[in-house]
Amino acid sequence: MTKMTIAEARAKAPFPVLEPAYLPAGARYIEARYIEFEGQVFVVLQYEFEGKDVYFQIDEYSPSVTEMELTDAQRVSFGKYDGDAMFQHGFTVIRWTQGGTRLMLNGAIGQDEAKKVAASVR
Repeated sequence: MTKMTIAEARAKAPFPVLEPAYLPAGARYIEARYIEFEGQVFVVLQYEFEGKDVYFQIDEYSPSVTEMELTDAQRVSFGKYDGDAMFQHGFTVIRWTQGGTRLMLNGAIGQDEAKKVAASVR
């Protein structure tokens, strides 16, 4: 794992690295992580809520990566995209494909705010 800027990750990743235009009140960007594992590349954008010990992140990777099934997932729509989501006990997971990038938003973020963040990813 290598910490780098989003611009550096964009220059290095074999897929488009995207970022949200919208963040919930009190949320701020922390860092980007570039991970190479078994021939696959992952970029993780980490965000935290100021003054709280909670965070969320957006994992990005190639559509060729084999994904685990999301148990009890439901289909959700946000903006012009659809994805699979789980909302349980204050933890959210939304997974979708946008262009040539697979994305997974996950962490301690409410359902409505997570959908807004996901819809704003560009």
